[in-house]
Amino acid sequence: HGGYRNIVVAPASAQESHDLVQLAFYLADKHRTPVVMLSDGIVGQTAESVEVKTLDFGPLPEKEWAFMGREKHKSKMGSFLISSGGMPLITPYPTYVSYIHHLRDKFQEIADTEVRYEMYRADDAELVIIAFGYCARSSKEAINMARDEGLKVGMIRPITLMPFPYQAIKEKALQGCRFLVVEDNQGLMIEDVKVAVEMRAEVNLLDLSARHIPTDGGMIMPGRVFEEVKKLL
Repeated sequence: HGGYRNIVVAPASAQESHDLVQLAFYLADKHRTPVVMLSDGIVGQTAESVEVKTLDFGPLPEKEWAFMGREKHKSKMGSFLISSGGMPLITPYPTYVSYIHHLRDKFQEIADTEVRYEMYRADDAELVIIAFGYCARSSKEAINMARDEGLKVGMIRPITLMPFPYQAIKEKALQGCRFLVVEDNQGLMIEDVKVAVEMRAEVNLLDLSARHIPTDGGMIMPGRVFEEVKKLL
């Protein structure tokens, strides 16, 4: 009936693609919810060295919800009830409405505990770039170019797009920062950024029309991001 909130993670490199897949499985297990791995075409075609390693994110909750055979099952939590609609109603959620309340609480817990983002040279920034995926890497280089010319530019890179780093962006808006959203689409994440700033700051967009060539093989290059930064500052 709507309202479901999947966790979404967005890698910006081959290494993060490796690491965040492991995080995705961990979060899916921890919160019993689907996790979307949102990569992009550039990251997917990038050849880079990757350190293959197993990451430890900490212990996971005991799976009291799992079917484990009659004797083990009875000793742990009682009985399962499968509704006619196919939705499992597990004690202590004996009704549909109580289950919806449980989901609401779970989504709030995820929002409170699983926000992940990277701050890059943003401490004294007057203009903050918001970008994910390969656009964040292009933006980092543009920020370095801007800093070399004395322009105070930084970045907040969402690693989780859901939950979104609303509070981190809001705090920068309260400090008087302006924002440039760089995303290789027609403008999707900009809606979340506008929600985060609560009309306290100017939010600009550099979208796929800024690709270096007008074909599906184009990308938003650091120089183009730098040009936009200079216009805004």
